[in-house]
Amino acid sequence: MLKIALVEDDETLRNSMESILNLSCGYEIIYSFSNAESLLSELNLGLKPDIILLDILLPGMSGIEAIPHIKEMLPNVYIVMSSVLEDSDSIYESLKAGSVGYITKDMFLGDIKETIAIIANGGSIMSPRIARKVVTFFQKNNSSIDEKLSEREQEVVNLITQGYSYKMIAEKCDISINTVREYIKRIYTKLQINSRGQLFALYKSQKIF
Repeated sequence: MLKIALVEDDETLRNSMESILNLSCGYEIIYSFSNAESLLSELNLGLKPDIILLDILLPGMSGIEAIPHIKEMLPNVYIVMSSVLEDSDSIYESLKAGSVGYITKDMFLGDIKETIAIIANGGSIMSPRIARKVVTFFQKNNSSIDEKLSEREQEVVNLITQGYSYKMIAEKCDISINTVREYIKRIYTKLQINSRGQLFALYKSQKIF
């Protein structure tokens, strides 16, 4: 069962989000918090969620500021931003920091089950309006992904953006998981990114049309 941590300072909204998740088969809220500091304290004590749903506008430390601290303790955790903000800076900074998705709260309340399933399977998720903003941002980069990557690296990128896990990529390409990780490291370096969410956004900006 997937373990989910929820960080939301609005108590009414937090309770609604908890209820929706608890009604979705296969999900377990292990903890919910009203601020990032409380989450970090529990992570430091050994809390290990699979997915963290993180608000941006929080009292004290913001959600974006919390991401590097979270990733330091749990490098493989999936962080999805849940916010009312739709400005380009917030979106970009969240992806740059290491989140794998960015959804508006109306999208969360609408179809969280599908959102969690996509994230758990190694994909990224954005609401349509957010995706359009990301596309617009990355279209400013004139160099295409294909021009920067080798043929094998392009293949790995295509598989990642289709939702393949590292293990699945290794099996499909007949290589080891360590080799997959090395390809990912080289891809991130060449594209000057540092997260799956950024890779997804960059890929979509150049392949969507």
